[in-house]
Amino acid sequence: MAEPIVRAEGLRKEYGDTAAVDGVDLDLERGSVTALVGPNGAGKSTLMRLLCGLLDPDEGTVVVDGVDAAAEPRRVRSLYGFLPDTYGFREEMTPREVLRYFAQAYRIPPHLGDARAGELLTFVRLEEAADKPVGGLSRGMRQRLGIARALVHDPPIIFLDEPAAGLDPDNRRELQALFKRISDGGKTLLVSSHILTELE
Repeated sequence: MAEPIVRAEGLRKEYGDTAAVDGVDLDLERGSVTALVGPNGAGKSTLMRLLCGLLDPDEGTVVVDGVDAAAEPRRVRSLYGFLPDTYGFREEMTPREVLRYFAQAYRIPPHLGDARAGELLTFVRLEEAADKPVGGLSRGMRQRLGIARALVHDPPIIFLDEPAAGLDPDNRRELQALFKRISDGGKTLLVSSHILTELE
């Protein structure tokens, strides 16, 4: 049996006297789509940040595609794309500019970054809004832009934290179709939500 692309064992993270994550074991199989469901405050975001190497666990280990997250956190970060539960876009920038900026941050040469931005804008169906300010985009469009940003460097693993929160049914369906297209491309997805029906 193939090794999981992400393996977590005995993860624990405390904030003061509260254990946000307590003894979690988790395997993500390569190419799988996994839902992480629980109420607000259950530790989903903390767990995702531990898996990404953005937080250090108090106990336990995370191995991503054979790489120990504690020993090589920078290398682990190159293996995933992450959509947090809050945006970090400057509202005067356009989606095309946002994707070019993140391509540059990942040291993708400018001509390739421009091409990648165009590909991703088409993939997430934002071509018509590509050159409009982010501040004028709907929440659903911003979520799709966030997913495009997570895909810029073509990582094998995508973590999406509450991507469907606050979306209407039409936008949720569009997001679900986007998840399927990403999965069909062979990527591993971990998607969190506090409402199971948002992910069904």
